[in-house]
Amino acid sequence: KNAGTLVYFMGLQSRGEPCRMIAAYGGVDLKDKLLTFEEWGKLKSEKIPYLPYIEQPDGKIKLETVELCKHLATLGGKMTVDEKQTELCKTANSHPMQTADPYLNLPEEAWPNYKLPSLEDWVKQLAPVLKKLAGDLGDGPFF
Repeated sequence: KNAGTLVYFMGLQSRGEPCRMIAAYGGVDLKDKLLTFEEWGKLKSEKIPYLPYIEQPDGKIKLETVELCKHLATLGGKMTVDEKQTELCKTANSHPMQTADPYLNLPEEAWPNYKLPSLEDWVKQLAPVLKKLAGDLGDGPFF
């Protein structure tokens, strides 16, 4: 089960990491290519508007984190892949969940560059999302 190459940022990797975990769990072969911000600036185009993406073995590009996760979970065949899991994955890859990445992976002095809410305000935004997710979970494993 060769999925191709996952291309994503060397610094902020949060959207690429779920893809890697899903592939590993499902036994899917997925190579990594990490880009610097400079390399991404040269690569960004109408064909590849954002990261991460998978360059598939046939050369085609697959975009959008939720779609990548679904694709890898389907290839692996070990995870539940349905509408409920798709919604959970979408929630996990949106604010405020996704906003954890710069808080966890950048020095605190860099946070203002990303126009982030204060850490205290972010936790207040995150709490109801986590409570809802806990209530929505069914039997796993999930993608």
